[in-house]
Amino acid sequence: MIEAGAVGVNLEDMVGRELLPLDEQLMRIRGVRACAESKNVPLVINARTDIFLAQDGDAETRLERCVERLNTYRSAGAD
Repeated sequence: MIEAGAVGVNLEDMVGRELLPLDEQLMRIRGVRACAESKNVPLVINARTDIFLAQDGDAETRLERCVERLNTYRSAGAD
């Protein structure tokens, strides 16, 4: 996608109706960031979470877990 000229990408964290494990999504974000940097492309990575869409876990903790997950994505290299 970088060689095709893309300068932005959306990385969702849900496959089917299930959230990807956090470590798997972080690996994807880090891999995309490393690839872009190795090619000297200022790629924008929009990493989102679908905790609410997937209705993952206890409803009372979804907002907290959503914010935690997104902050972790940011630390891994997402914009």
